[in-house]
Amino acid sequence: YDALDDRYARMLIDELLPLVRRRYRISDDPAQHAIGGTSSGAICAFTVAWHRPEVFGKVISMIGSYVSIGYQPATDERPLRPGGDLYPALIRKSPIRPLRIFLQDGSNDLDNEHGHWFLANQQMLAALKWANANADRLGMPGPRYQVRHVWGEGAHSDEHGGALLPDILRWLWSEEGTE
Repeated sequence: YDALDDRYARMLIDELLPLVRRRYRISDDPAQHAIGGTSSGAICAFTVAWHRPEVFGKVISMIGSYVSIGYQPATDERPLRPGGDLYPALIRKSPIRPLRIFLQDGSNDLDNEHGHWFLANQQMLAALKWANANADRLGMPGPRYQVRHVWGEGAHSDEHGGALLPDILRWLWSEEGTE
């Protein structure tokens, strides 16, 4: 879940979604597809949308693990595997994807050898806002990140995000603006 590559996206899109489509009629419009999760599931959801925004246009990220959990140094057998702490730099240096993103975290989230969750989520928000402002400043055409966040005082728990979920879902499918 904490890898930055597209393996999970490929599994969802190439293996799971075809099975779902055989039983159910679902839209091909990425604005109608959301993916979300908590903790490592949140970074996994963001990674899927990052790699495949033409399929998933909405992301719910609660207590996202945008820290170095997934980092593995290079060995003779495999290349370096970056951690989620790389995302703020990738967001700032990559083309903007057409994504609507909700971030949630609490100021008492984890702080350990992998990183500081709350600061990492704040860095994600700052990078998304910077990418938009930079594109506007340069007069670049194209999409902008639609982002909203709620910070609380909670720890690494689904309690706060779970309480917000109805409002998050309403915002994701609304025409309401972003920050």
